Amino acid sequence: MSARPTTRPRRTKWAPRLAAQLRTGVLLTLNGEGHGAYGQNACIDDKVNAYLLEGTVPPKGARCG
Repeated sequence: MSARPTTRPRRTKWAPRLAAQLRTGVLLTLNGEGHGAYGQNACIDDKVNAYLLEGTVPPKGARCG
């Protein structure tokens, strides 16, 4: 899973490419600003924590914010 904010698109092109390269990759997108997504938004935090602690993968195309 890769999580990224939608701003700074030139610098965040790696996240969609990374998710596409992983056999079961999922991109979790934050509709917002910043350099990173985890710790900035409760929705992102919940989905990342659920993945790390329970193995729950967000649906393809998941967005927060």
